[in-house]
Parts: sequence; structure tokens; C-alpha cells
Amino acid sequence: MIRLLRGDGVRFPDNKVMKFRTLETLADGSMLRARGFWGEGDEERLVAVVFGPQYGPLTTRIVEEGIRIAARRGFDDLVFAAFSFDARAQVTIQEVQDPTVKLHMAQIART
Repeated sequence: MIRLLRGDGVRFPDNKVMKFRTLETLADGSMLRARGFWGEGDEERLVAVVFGPQYGPLTTRIVEEGIRIAARRGFDDLVFAAFSFDARAQVTIQEVQDPTVKLHMAQIART
């Protein structure tokens, strides 16, 4: 998954694509699975990635825990990448205006 994100970036619902300048695996035991940088022009933002489960939807509990960890570690953006999202998780990602971390939802297509 990280290799795919590294190559393709993240496509948002408005068809905007953000490409990672760097993206590396995090093996620290937390739910954050990758960290990297992306940005447009001279702006560079520190990004964390959380992957949803292989089977079943990404849940609100995963979202809330991911936000806490990313904010505590100083990330600017947090991407939740999953095959499916439960309704409450979608609402949380789209409507929460966290002052420290900007949230993004990336739907992973099964191939």
C-alpha cells in the first residue's frame, strides 16, 4: 500500500491529487503506518497515513485514535486510507475541524 501511495499519491473526491515527496513506513507499533512530506510549491507539510482494515470498514474509533496520535506527534495532515468507511467515520473525517491536524479520506479501490 505504501508503495502505491508513494507512486500514485492520494486522489481526493474533487479529483485533486497530492503526491508525496517522501513516504516511509512507520514501525513504531502505533496505528500510524507511514509518514512523509507533500506540498505544492515551496510549502511542505508533514503527513501521517492510517490504513483501514483489510476486511470491514474503517471506524470512528480508529479515526479518533489516529487524530490524537497525529496531533501529539506534530503532523500537519492525516490521511485515512481504506477500502470502506463506516458512516460515522466519514462524518468525523469530513466535519471535524481539528486546529492542529488537517484530515483527509482516501478510498482504496480493490483491483
